[in-house]
Formats: sequence, structure tokens, C-alpha cells
Amino acid sequence: MASLIGYARVSTEEQDTEAQRRALRSFGCIAIFQDKASGSARDRPELARCLGFLRPGDTLVIARLDRLARSLSHLLEIVEELEGRGVFFKSLADPFDTTSAQGKLMMQMLGAFAEFERTLIRERTKAGLEVARSKGKRAGNPRLRARDPIAIGMLKASLHDTYLQRARASSVHWKDAVETLRPRLPWQAVTARINLTRGDRPEIKPDTLRRHVQKLVEAGDLPPHVLGAARPPKKGSLAETASQLRDANPGISLRALGELLEADGHHPPRAARWSAETVRSLLSRARK
Repeated sequence: MASLIGYARVSTEEQDTEAQRRALRSFGCIAIFQDKASGSARDRPELARCLGFLRPGDTLVIARLDRLARSLSHLLEIVEELEGRGVFFKSLADPFDTTSAQGKLMMQMLGAFAEFERTLIRERTKAGLEVARSKGKRAGNPRLRARDPIAIGMLKASLHDTYLQRARASSVHWKDAVETLRPRLPWQAVTARINLTRGDRPEIKPDTLRRHVQKLVEAGDLPPHVLGAARPPKKGSLAETASQLRDANPGISLRALGELLEADGHHPPRAARWSAETVRSLLSRARK
């Protein structure tokens, strides 16, 4: 059943989210997540939890736009990610409501303005670099060029925070599978299962998934044991294994079932890949 989920934020510990929470409760939100962090703060754990909590058909509700995103581009990034998951978005104090045609039009207009702004910034940056080069100046941070340890440390911390936020945002699509299947299955098998239900999302690669999981383990979002060595595939009847995989994945196609068998380390005896016909033969033997 679709639900209204609220998110509230204030900038300092001294401020209170009560006014925002009251407005969200009055609108009908059944759950409200709240952060106390500045608008520029990259690591907002309750926002990450809120985004992970949302399910297709739900609506994310905020009191006003500046409570959600740190910038226009960040706002559009969140809304696009929600739309890709079938989640709606509404701001109570602004004319932004992706459940209505007018609200969608406003978001499209906002996206057009943001793209125009990015184009202007690129042109100004290019012109500025050309002027600097004509004066003999070198581009880039002088402290980084000088290998300043403090500047290098700040850059590494910023890159780490950015990657962690990206990993947390994408984890809504694979976190449950990782907790359920690792380390019982190898990374290739886990990604094969995740990609079966990816819809229009790009495929996730085993190396990418492992790096994302590593970051979430370091942040305490996942238990360390999921990074353990995978157990070797059990010895036994291939027909029985194929039947169990089909029962665990209702509606799976024969070709996809063959991909799962390969991911789990079960290869066809006389061919490079499982075909639909050989998988069908396996299932037939299992029924007998």
C-alpha cells in the first residue's frame, strides 16, 4: 500500500524540527525522518535511511525545498532517482508535486534552468582558464600541486564522503540481497540475482558491488561478515540445484536460470554456456 513518508531537517542542534513535523503529520505522513545538519552536509544518515525506506508508489513529503537538498542539482538528482524507483515527491510550501501534471511540468522547467546554469558555469570556467593560461598561471589547487599533506587529506575525505553517499543511495537496490546471500554465494552470483530484478536500471558489476559493500561495512551500515570468502558450490545433482533456483526465483526465464547456474559455479558439461533447452532438460530430470 502506498504511503506518505516525511523528511525534516534543521541546521543546528539548537534548532527544532517540530514545526516541520507538525506540517508533515497534518498532511498524513505515517513516518518522518529528521536530520540536524547544515544544508551543505554530505553525510545525512537519516536522509539516507529515508530514501532507503521508500517503496514504489510512496510519496516523499518535505515542508519546503531547502529542507531536502543542498543545491538545485542535488535536488534534481534525488527526484530523478526517486522517479526511477516509482516514488513520488511533494513539497508542501512549493509548487512541486510529481503526482500531478503541473508538478511534473515545474520539475522539468527546473531541470531546464539547472542545465542552462551548468552550461553558463562551464563557459565561464573555460574562459577563466584561458585567461589564466595567457598570464602564465597554472590551473588547479596550489596546495595539492605542492603535495601539502593537509590538502591531500581533505581531498581524500571529500572523495570518501561522496563515494559513501553514492553507495548508500544505490544500496536500496541491493542491500537486502547482500545481507541474505553473502558470503554464502560469490559476488558474481549475488550480482546476477540483483540484476534479475533491476528493471530499467543499469547492471551492477561484481567489482562495483564489492567496493560499495566495503564502504558500507566501513561506515557500519553492513556487518563485516558479508565481505568473507564465498563458500564453494555444493556438490550434488545439477537437476536438483536448477529446480531449487527456480523455486527460489518464481517466474524466472530459462535463460536467466542458466545465468544463475553459471554464476554459482555450475557449468554445462559439454558446452560453453547454458542454453534454454539444456536448462529445460535439467528441470525435466528434476521432476522425474
